[in-house]
This record gives sequence, structure tokens and C-alpha cells, in this order.
Amino acid sequence: MHPSRVEDQEETQERSERRTIAVGEGRPYPDVCPKHTSTRTSLSGGYRCAVRLAPSRRREYAAVYQLFFSVGVLFISVWKALLSNLSTVKATASTNLGLHTTHVEIFVIYLPIWAIAALGIYALTSVLYRVATFGDCPGAADDLGRRVIVAKEKLKGAGFSF
Repeated sequence: MHPSRVEDQEETQERSERRTIAVGEGRPYPDVCPKHTSTRTSLSGGYRCAVRLAPSRRREYAAVYQLFFSVGVLFISVWKALLSNLSTVKATASTNLGLHTTHVEIFVIYLPIWAIAALGIYALTSVLYRVATFGDCPGAADDLGRRVIVAKEKLKGAGFSF
């Protein structure tokens, strides 16, 4: 076999081993980050937090995207139907709900903008919630603090001042 092909096979095998470690199936090192399924590497001494999605999670996200797409197509269909029958919608809303026809017209015409604004507000609140409830890894934080101290000492030895 050609030497480069052997190297490619070894590299592919090493990548698959790393992937196995990242998803938590094999843990060759004793120190494991409790929040993520990360392992402590033997070379750097720090945590390698390689959070990857398990196949079941990927399927969940695919289902969410399919649902989002379906709801989007349904929304566009309803909006298009409302626009094509705008005079009927205005008459029905004014007689049954007591709304002014111009308010109904503005609402129906700008309905996609209202939907995008609502999705933006939802996205912002979900990001803020995730940031507020984000968990930490105390072991990784301690390790990082020790590394910063060691780096400062090395830089002070090289003539830098802090």
C-alpha cells in the first residue's frame, strides 16, 4: 500500500477515535468535564470540551426544522388567501368584530412583518434565557485559572509587567 494512503487511514482512524471520545462512548483519561462529555488530554493537561450532538438530537433538530418549514408554508398560504380576499376579510372583521377597515387592511398587509418581529422577540428571549441558565464547569474554570497564573509568571520572567 502507498505510504500516503496508510497515513490517511491512520488519520481517519484517529479522527473517529476523537469523535468517539467527544460523544462520551470511550473515556481514556480519568478527568472528565461533568457538564460536557469532554476528556482531559494528556498533552496539554487541560479540558478538551468537544460537545457534539448525538444522532438522536440531530433527528430532533431535523424534525424541528421540518415543523418550522411546514408552519411557514401554512402561514404564507393563509396570508396569500387573506390578501386575495381582502375586501371580504375587511367586511367580516368590521361587522363581526367592530374593527375599522383600514386597521384590518394594515394588519393583513403587514402580517409577515409582524410574524418576523414575533420570531425575533422569541429568538432574543430564548438566547437570553439560555445565557442566564448556562451551566459552568468548575474543574475547567480552576484549570484555566491555574494556566493564567502560570502564563503570567512566565511572562513576568520574560520581562513583561502586569
